[in-house]
Amino acid sequence: MVVTPASALYVPTYASRSPYLTPAEYLASPTGVNVSQLVVGGTPQQNADALSQTIARASSLADDYCYQILGATLDTQAGRYRVSNEGTLKVPLAFTPVIQVTNVSVGPQPSMMASLPDLSNVWVGRKVTEIPILAMSFPMPGATSRTASGYLYAAVTYVNGYANSVLTAATNGGATTILVDSTLGVLPGMQLTIHEPGVSERVNVLSVTGNTATLAAPLVNLHSAGANVSALPEAIKQAVVLLTSALIKTRGSEALVMSSMRGQPAKTAKVEDGGLEEIDLAVEWLSRHRRTQ
Repeated sequence: MVVTPASALYVPTYASRSPYLTPAEYLASPTGVNVSQLVVGGTPQQNADALSQTIARASSLADDYCYQILGATLDTQAGRYRVSNEGTLKVPLAFTPVIQVTNVSVGPQPSMMASLPDLSNVWVGRKVTEIPILAMSFPMPGATSRTASGYLYAAVTYVNGYANSVLTAATNGGATTILVDSTLGVLPGMQLTIHEPGVSERVNVLSVTGNTATLAAPLVNLHSAGANVSALPEAIKQAVVLLTSALIKTRGSEALVMSSMRGQPAKTAKVEDGGLEEIDLAVEWLSRHRRTQ
């Protein structure tokens, strides 16, 4: 007998995993931390690589503290939900901010679910998506007259978090398009910031095709490949700056764990002056983005 496995639908995915900060941004921040000897006796390239790795760790720490990936991800919320008296199915979404719902499947059984061909009547709330079951105009396999007042299985695939990417090609002033490594979470009408020390600027997105974003107005400055392009709040980026400095000051420690809202790391070693204070400040910056478990 061949057994058909049951798969979890709610595993998060993302098109890329860009850190929330570039080395150039960190070096331009008033950190006061020497990064020339991250690798003792190392070459400039080895130290640059170590800084990039440290920033990636700091970005991951920010995610861990907030109990969610802050950069844009594609997630699926799945479960069995009751149809309300108004004929709607309310599906709570675990991660915020919700940017877009890309697919909704419903059915009386997990093996009898069908995707909605039209999502125009799906209401996307801050934490809950409402699906108008009674207004459905497509046949639902296995549906009965009790469906409208009973329970249904539903799977909602949605984009959440803040767009975060990097330029994959240099751009000139006056350009009206930018090429990035991922447009996940980038929508028409959205405002992004190209973060590059000395020439940072905000842009408004007119349209998105593949990995190309067309802008509503020409760029003012020239930008280098690798520059960060994101919708991340400045508080998150500043928190990652602080966490990067704290990690540099605690190199050699077994772990760095932010275990409470304002608490010190659960494990630290070889902490230089200012390391713990920077962790506390980072926690303050991140606190409003922390998900309630």
